[in-house]
Amino acid sequence: MNYVFKTFECGNEFFVYDRNCNKILSISRQEYDSLNNPKSSEREKVLSKYQAKGFLKDSNLKEIEHPASAVLA
Repeated sequence: MNYVFKTFECGNEFFVYDRNCNKILSISRQEYDSLNNPKSSEREKVLSKYQAKGFLKDSNLKEIEHPASAVLA
């Protein structure tokens, strides 16, 4: 699966940016740690929790192409 999100912290608060929804979500320290560790057993639980709410879903991006690609080639 290809999840596209970015976790970050600001002071004592933790966040995740969901590119597909263009939203920033406030998350707990434990969720932050789980999302940053791909080998964590808790990561899938955290992803499932937010996916049930419509966030952190698999990337829907298939291809990126510049509008003038045909002209430039």
